[in-house]
Amino acid sequence: MTAAKTARDVQDLHLVNLTKSYFENVAVDNLSLTIEAGKFFALLGPSGCGKTTTLRMVAGLEEPTSGNIKLGPRDITNLRPYERQINTVFQSYALFPHMDIYENVAFGLRRRKDTTDLDQRVHDMLKLVELDELARRKPSQLSGGQQQRIALARAIINSPDVLLLDEPLGALDLKLRRQMQIELKRIQLETGITFVHVTHDQEEAMTMADTIAVMNAGRIEQMGAPAEIYERPRTAFVANFLGQSNLFEGEIQGPAENDCLAVKVADQTYRIPKTATAQTSGRVVFGVRPEKMTTEDVDKRRGEYDNFIEGVVLDASFTGVSVQYLVETPWGQELTIFERNVDVRELGRRGEKVDVLWRSKNVFVLDPGSDINDGLQYLGEPVVE
Repeated sequence: MTAAKTARDVQDLHLVNLTKSYFENVAVDNLSLTIEAGKFFALLGPSGCGKTTTLRMVAGLEEPTSGNIKLGPRDITNLRPYERQINTVFQSYALFPHMDIYENVAFGLRRRKDTTDLDQRVHDMLKLVELDELARRKPSQLSGGQQQRIALARAIINSPDVLLLDEPLGALDLKLRRQMQIELKRIQLETGITFVHVTHDQEEAMTMADTIAVMNAGRIEQMGAPAEIYERPRTAFVANFLGQSNLFEGEIQGPAENDCLAVKVADQTYRIPKTATAQTSGRVVFGVRPEKMTTEDVDKRRGEYDNFIEGVVLDASFTGVSVQYLVETPWGQELTIFERNVDVRELGRRGEKVDVLWRSKNVFVLDPGSDINDGLQYLGEPVVE
């Protein structure tokens, strides 16, 4: 395929001390990161965190207040958008309604007067997005998902070094969005182009990206592989934004058995793994994901779980794949627990006393000084149920 690239053909994208200010408002704050060539990279964060502004600066649609953008060793900060070998796919698709699908895809090549093997290249692109048989239809005759794939084909045929995706699936319904997540990842792997995907949707980022950078207030809170960030968030914002978390604040009392530390929360003691923190004393904030907790009888499972709380069920909701419990602890904190394979008749447990159990190996510990309430306003939907 003539438009396909491999990781050897493209170069790393570098953002160096990138800042964008609007009067006194700092949208992007001294951002530095490297996006590896040929990878699927996601900028994830809530509205107003600076992710779209970052993308627009990379595209050349916004001028940085300070800092540099480099593609390999080449500084592209002051280049016009069409000089950057970077294309953008927007949520709105932006297809030309008077042109058929073939001409939409061919548009960029015709404009650049790059028409060698044009017919073959256009059909190769349409085959890549599995829409070759619709070449002569107009955009209005296609579904939203098909239009999005045509927008991708039109961008990819120009063989960009980097493809920017600005919330491209936001206008699609849930089922179609999930189908397109799989399609986007397939296309990225087949072409070898570096994809930079901006989204506030956790599931999109977790499903497609090789690397996720979670943004907050113009800065990156944490960056890494999806599983790493989900299983070991370092800040309360990341823990609360990416999925849901039950966070606890306590004082380390000293070592406990099985390479754990004993932590006092209210008047109860819990265990956290020594390997999860460099701290050996003082205040600590730790957390457990809701799906790593259970409400089974502690006497029946005591040998399997080394942490438990006696609580009261405040609410129980059937979500399709699990039951979500809201449980109040003796000190008034509300915990969320996801239970699979629960009889829907269990929804009648409101007001009942239950044991909430979890294993110390499933505990993550936040950076020292973390604010347990940071990010609660963005409390995420479950990524893993």
